[in-house]
Amino acid sequence: MTSRHDFPDDRRAMVARATWAVIEREGLEQTSLRKIADEAGCSTGVLTHYFRDKRELMRFAFDQAVTAVETRLARAAGETTSALALQAALEATLPFDRTRDMEAVVYLSFLASSLQHEGSAGHFRDRFHQWRGLIADRLRTAAEERGIDSVPQTVSLAELLLAFQDGLFLDTTRQSGDLGRIREAMSYLVDRLLMPTPPAPSRLTPSPTSSVELSVGRAPGEVASAPDRRRVLIEATREVLHHSGLAGATLREIARAADCTTGAIRHHFEGRQDLLAQTVLEGCDPVLRRLERLPAPTLPAVAEALLDPARGLDFHLLLALQLGEPDEGPVRGALADVSRRLHAIIATALSPAAGASVDAAAATILGLGLHQEIDPGDHHRAVALPLLHALVPTTSPVA
Repeated sequence: MTSRHDFPDDRRAMVARATWAVIEREGLEQTSLRKIADEAGCSTGVLTHYFRDKRELMRFAFDQAVTAVETRLARAAGETTSALALQAALEATLPFDRTRDMEAVVYLSFLASSLQHEGSAGHFRDRFHQWRGLIADRLRTAAEERGIDSVPQTVSLAELLLAFQDGLFLDTTRQSGDLGRIREAMSYLVDRLLMPTPPAPSRLTPSPTSSVELSVGRAPGEVASAPDRRRVLIEATREVLHHSGLAGATLREIARAADCTTGAIRHHFEGRQDLLAQTVLEGCDPVLRRLERLPAPTLPAVAEALLDPARGLDFHLLLALQLGEPDEGPVRGALADVSRRLHAIIATALSPAAGASVDAAAATILGLGLHQEIDPGDHHRAVALPLLHALVPTTSPVA
């Protein structure tokens, strides 16, 4: 079979853009070879001549999106100063137009898909590490230009910068047209990470990363109360979403996981969208409520709680639903509620600062959660966590 490397350049661009368009419009789970072929104006036979299956085509689309960004990264190197070159490199990946929006969706869709397939996960990690290395090089040069000796930490600082970019997608308070707000948060982040003196390490100790236990915790046939039954159904929904993605999270499959009928689900929830929305709200509420009750939370404490693999936010769940169909009103409302509460918690931790510092911290922590899902053993993220102290404004006390 012809390999990807033999794919003609003109068809390469055509298929890549068609794939991006279908993924952006319909979501990764609903994307099919037939829909991509229709978008590209060709037959499915043309695609299957070059790609064995949908997964191989998704990898190709991901690689093309990364290559497009790397091309812009190369152009950014021509800026007058290293700091400007770094900022231009970061802007090369931000969703500032329709093409970059599609690239971001493809990138994160492949990340989500990789959570179910180790082969894809390895490919994603390899490309991400290359990308992080490029940003680390730019960061090191910019730091040296400012007379800052931060070379030992540059890869971990680059981790924070890329986490900010990836976390923007989960931060639903960020409107797609609010480009000025994104730029302001990014500039704040870059400036804080390039401070004259390195940020002081905090007492933050990252929790050991482990897989989230999603067992529904009920023996077959056991009688449960109404609240217990709701809890069982929500845990079953999380389990199905983790293992089968959004497309696989049908009422039938959720009922199978919960050992009940679809009628039992409809007795407790209005329908699939209500069940998914409640899964978001009830899944995120415990950690958000704990943080809201803290009298004086610090940013490291907030990050530690949110990133705790067992008791923190379920980033896999948030990503799967954020990549869902755009007309899912109840789910979108639930995701927006989580973002609003998260921003309020971070604003309290950074008080009296607000605005760009809160946006930067929220997106960065959300991005770190995504990176933790795809690469749980990465030591650079562990080093990066204490460096979140850099995001605390100088006017605010640092714990």
